[in-house]
Amino acid sequence: MLLARSKKISGPSSSSFNPLHWVLLRQHPSSKHRMHYDASILLVDDYKFIRTILERMLQQLGYQNLRMAFDGVEALNLLRSQPVDLVITDYHMPEMDGIGLFQAMQQDPVLAKIPVLLISGVPTEKFATQALAIGIQSTLNKPFRAEQLDQEIQSLLTRSLS
Repeated sequence: MLLARSKKISGPSSSSFNPLHWVLLRQHPSSKHRMHYDASILLVDDYKFIRTILERMLQQLGYQNLRMAFDGVEALNLLRSQPVDLVITDYHMPEMDGIGLFQAMQQDPVLAKIPVLLISGVPTEKFATQALAIGIQSTLNKPFRAEQLDQEIQSLLTRSLS
């Protein structure tokens, strides 16, 4: 995706206008609502730095309803009190990793319906194979581009909310 830095870009004239939002909406003629940017997303990663990067990346893409968890145990507690539309979780974490979180979610009929995007900094075929074999719908290897993340989120939400 190219962002032109030009004064000729037209869009909302508010001071909070972000050209990235305009480009995303121009490329996707559907409304923001139909594109699931209002979805609630839980980010799970044991590194605060990574959670912060993901949070900012998602906010730049237009997602605003974000929650954070340190590991699978904390995520599971948050999900039980307030389910979300999507979980994005790291693979390797203390206490309960991303696979363990997914398996625990499958034991609860409400949580089992929530799609999970599993991310990992260790790109191995075993990672993706194991994740897909147990039913995780999507995986991404770090590092990834914002466009890749957005595409995976939109695909998962479209499938789960339709």
